[in-house]
Amino acid sequence: MRKIVLAIFAVLALGVLQCGDESSGNDKSSLLLLFSQGSTSPTFVNTPEANPLYDASNQGIYKGVLTGSSGSFKIDIGNDGGSGKKLYLTFNGVNLTIDGSVSGTGPYTYTFTQSGYTLTVVIQANGTVNSATFDYPSGSAIVSIIKEKSDVLVKSFEGTYSITYGPPVNTTDTGVFNVTVSGSNASGSCRSDIPPNSQLSSNSGTFSSNTITFIWTNDVAPGDGHTYTIRQTAAATISNDTLSGTVEIRIIAVDGTPTDQLITTGTWQGSRKL
Repeated sequence: MRKIVLAIFAVLALGVLQCGDESSGNDKSSLLLLFSQGSTSPTFVNTPEANPLYDASNQGIYKGVLTGSSGSFKIDIGNDGGSGKKLYLTFNGVNLTIDGSVSGTGPYTYTFTQSGYTLTVVIQANGTVNSATFDYPSGSAIVSIIKEKSDVLVKSFEGTYSITYGPPVNTTDTGVFNVTVSGSNASGSCRSDIPPNSQLSSNSGTFSSNTITFIWTNDVAPGDGHTYTIRQTAAATISNDTLSGTVEIRIIAVDGTPTDQLITTGTWQGSRKL
């Protein structure tokens, strides 16, 4: 079993289990993770801002997080019954309020652009988000976005992760990991600090009893003639607008035969931004 673990560590050293490449569509993520935001949270709303008239409409409130560098945002599309379209953006310490434009007759393309920052969101007439992209002066970021409903508050958290691998690798993987929760759902995205700074977005998380849980599985072939199935789990509890929890990476199968071998564990912490 030690040889198995060493083989997997060798793969980890090459970054194969870091956050999967955004363009690949794969979930080859090593996700994870220690959120650590140290600042004191401001006062947040604790009831939904969304107008019940627009729960099934493209109008209303949308909230989310940005992961490349790190940020969060709120979009207000005529939530007061008017025709206004505003983006409230915080990204890398920059705070902007941007008026938007719209094209299309359903789905609608909303564009918010100012000072080299551009958020584009395509929304169906019923409020379903088809796609979202974000560009800033030095790059782009993954967008995780959820439409708020009048009876379900959306909360957004920003943080960073860190997970340490022992011998023979002796390295620590760190990066950004941001998450948005609504009802029983959690969506998040991560970016590794280790080149090539790969990224991943996932909407497969769950949120229950103030606990966020993400589980990823993927197969890894480190070149020793075997294929290892890796399960990566992150679970955190939210309390007083902060979250903290544990992460672990396990081998759960070798060449399809079940096993259970712990590779490493970590912790994560985060703070609410919206």
